Amino acid sequence: MRRALEAGGADTKGHPVAAKLYGPTLKKNGFHAITVKKPETFVFVAGDSVVIAPTKRGNQAGHIAGYDGKNWRSDFVQRGFWPGTAYEKEAPSYVVYRR
Repeated sequence: MRRALEAGGADTKGHPVAAKLYGPTLKKNGFHAITVKKPETFVFVAGDSVVIAPTKRGNQAGHIAGYDGKNWRSDFVQRGFWPGTAYEKEAPSYVVYRR
């Protein structure tokens, strides 16, 4: 995701290592948080990004992904908003950012 942001002109200097801490980096680049109560039915637009808290037993770095207008992408093309089964089951907290 960092590389995608940089390819789009974002300044990621001083970026965090953990995905869950990317909110300030996105804000520094003109993104703002939007309210998404039900990601399953929300209409996302290309360029939306999400920062997701870690699951209880998963990688404690959390997750970050971007929406390309069709798919959510991180280091892989996701099946949907949630990057995997554990995230779907636990639905940890998240913040969606829009530019």
